[in-house]
Amino acid sequence: MHKNRPLIGSAQAAKAFGIDRATFNRWVIEGRVPIAVKVDGRTGARLFDADLIDQLALLGKRPEVREDGVA
Repeated sequence: MHKNRPLIGSAQAAKAFGIDRATFNRWVIEGRVPIAVKVDGRTGARLFDADLIDQLALLGKRPEVREDGVA
């Protein structure tokens, strides 16, 4: 069974961290923030778990990547 999770886009996620979208997108590329859903297509939107973004933002620091690749 799949839990319904609130999803947000990169602009809203970046705002939660208090950073610009370019920095947030770099964190995503670096694997520091996991993508919840990637829409098909070359320029498909990336959506993020709003609860996880809030948790990471509350830490008040840049999320770090663990050895297993999870933020």
